[in-house]
Parts: sequence; structure tokens; C-alpha cells
Amino acid sequence: MVNDGRVGVAPPRRLTGRAFVDLAVWSTGFGAVVGAIFPFFTVALGVPSGTAFAPWFVTACLAAGILVGLANHRIAMMVVGSRLDHMARSMVRVRHRLEEATLTGDWNSCDPETCRIEVDSADAVGTVGNAFNALLVSLADMRRLDALSLKLSECLKADLEFDTRARRVIELTRIDSGAISGAMEMGEASPLPEVRSADGVRRVAVPLVESDPSFGRLVFEFDEMSSSASAAVAMAARHLGVAAQAEREQRELRHSAHHDPLTGLANRVLFTQVLSRSIEDLREGTSLAVMFCDLDRFKPVNDTMGHHAGDALLVEVADRIRKVVRGGDLVARMGGDEFAVLVTGLDEPDQAREVADAIVSRVSRPVTLPKGEASISLSVGVVVVDHPGYDPAEVIARADEVMYLAKADGRGQHRMVGVDAL
Repeated sequence: MVNDGRVGVAPPRRLTGRAFVDLAVWSTGFGAVVGAIFPFFTVALGVPSGTAFAPWFVTACLAAGILVGLANHRIAMMVVGSRLDHMARSMVRVRHRLEEATLTGDWNSCDPETCRIEVDSADAVGTVGNAFNALLVSLADMRRLDALSLKLSECLKADLEFDTRARRVIELTRIDSGAISGAMEMGEASPLPEVRSADGVRRVAVPLVESDPSFGRLVFEFDEMSSSASAAVAMAARHLGVAAQAEREQRELRHSAHHDPLTGLANRVLFTQVLSRSIEDLREGTSLAVMFCDLDRFKPVNDTMGHHAGDALLVEVADRIRKVVRGGDLVARMGGDEFAVLVTGLDEPDQAREVADAIVSRVSRPVTLPKGEASISLSVGVVVVDHPGYDPAEVIARADEVMYLAKADGRGQHRMVGVDAL
């Protein structure tokens, strides 16, 4: 037997190209053999050999054996052939319906209940019928999963927040799978086995990204869960996992484009954008302040302790400034040892002076580094803007100029001017 890679027992030897012709040959041949043996059997029963081997008796026995074989073949055709013929016609009918549904998109005529075969025998014929019915169910499940996959893809392509898209995906999956409830649990996750609680509810958890459990998981609860329902949950998890990875990558790209990689502060681009919006949104009676800050005596730290110490110093300064400003204020690293602070919602300019004093005081304290202690100070230039219309780049440049005036006056202090000084 040639091994074609399929698992199963070897088929019986074929005489012709048609199974029932084979059956007819075997039946008549077996009947003829029985007819030829029958005279010997009659002799054993006491029939005289002259009678048992008479030509007319031998001929009658052969004819009877052949007729019985043909009768058996006919009965097999009536019992088995009719059922096989019914299954063949059913399969052809389903094939035509599948072809039609593929062209029209209307799958109502291909419902498994409509096309299934009634199975009334617990043998090989019944096994074929049951396999055919199971195939219909599998095809319907595959079609439903394909339709669900398309819906999930369209949902995730929508221009919506990720959380909104995730809720829609969960609801679509819940309806399609027949689940009682569905939710997305964020944070570290691991695959859980199906757990049936005391009240019969089955809980299934699938990680969004198998290789990275930090993305979270989908959790669905079922009264009764089919294999297609489990596949639907796994499909939804895969779709959401891809979307979650893309969302994280975009968020990281946006963050890296607008933040300093060393300190995590906003960079010059983001600071300028926020300042522009803040100037345009100024209301009458309020003002904002831009503070340009530069470290005094930073170069000696780099030269004597190394660049790693310099980086550690910058991180410490950034943290100190963050702790001084208010929650709504923006701190940015403008480059090198230069920082900027945007203070908004000021009722009077003296509030900006208080913030600048606090920043200078907090930063101008010794810093303990791995190779020793560094004494530093901070010079700050402050520009107060009390009405819209100013170019943010000009405001930043003027604050930079004022900072150098403060540095020239003795370092470790701030100097403030109004917007009219621009």
C-alpha cells in the first residue's frame, strides 16, 4: 500500500472501479462456491453420491448459490445503497448551496439544521452520516468566525479611543459566543484553565498577547460553552492583542517625540506647543510665566566626575523642580543643563516670583553623587505674559536672555520681567 500521509486502515482490494459491482462479483462468486460445495455436504448427510453428483443436481446447486448471491447483492443495494445515495444527494445539494451562498452572501439556506442527514443506524453508514452532519456544523462555525473576524477588524479600524474599541470588541464577541459576560482585565496576566464554579458558570481567560502577559487578558463567563465559543474568545484576544501592541507602540512613539529620554520631562517641542496654546487661552485678569533655568557650575561636575555623574545630577535636578511646581505646571528639559517651567493660572505676578524662589532654593542644595558631593545652584529668567498674541519662541528666547542677566548678577537667583519687556 502506498503511504499518502493519511492515518487509517488499508482499503480492501478492488476488483472494479465501482463498489457495488465489486459486491455483486463477490456475492455471486461466493454463491457459486457454496453451490459447488453443497453436493459434498449432501453426501455427508446421507444422500446417495449418484444423486448428489448428478449433473442436474450440481447445476441446480450452482444456480441456487448464484441466485442467493444476487439476491444478497440486491438486498444490500436496497438497504445500504439507498442510504448512501441519499447522503450523496444531500452532499451535492449542500455543495450547490455553498457555491450559491459564496456568490450571493446569503447563508440562510446553509444552516446545519436544514442540511443535516437523519441518521438511523449505529454502524459505518451512521458514522458517515454523523461525520457529514459534524462537517456542516464545523463549516457553519468557520463561517460565523470569519464573519466575527471581519466585524472585529472593522471595529478596531474605527477612529476611536482604544478603550471604546475594546468595549465594542468584547460586546460583539459576547453576543456571538453566547457568553453571559465579558471583560478585559489589564495588568500582568497568565492563561487560566476553564473553571466551573458551584453554580455551573464556566470562566475562561485568554491573554491578549501570549508572549507578553503585561497586556492583560480577556475573561468571559458561559453557562454552556461550545468549541466555537472558545475559538471566538481566542480570536477576539488575538485581535485586541494586535491593537493593544499597536496602541502601545504609538504611545511610546508619541512620548519619545515629546519627552526627554534621560529625565522623562517634556522636551522643547512639547513645551513650545503647550506654551502656544496657553498664551492663546489666556483670560483677562490672569497671566502665565515662563521660567528659563540654567545650572551653575555644571561643567566641572562632568569634567571631574564623568558624564554618568553629570546625567545623575540632571535627573536629580529634574526631580527637584518637579516636586516644587504645582500639579498643573509643565517642566521641560530644553537641552544640556537647561530647563524651563511653564506656570499658568496666575492671578498676580508675585505668584511667579514665589515659584521661582522655591525652585532656586530647592535646586541650590548639595547633591550626593556616586563619586562625591556636588555643590550647584540655579539661575532663572522669568517672563510674565498677561495677554495673548505673543510668539512662544520669542517668549522663550526672552526668558533665556533674562536668565543670563540673573547669572551675571551673581548666579543662584532669579530675575523677572513683564511681557512688555519683549
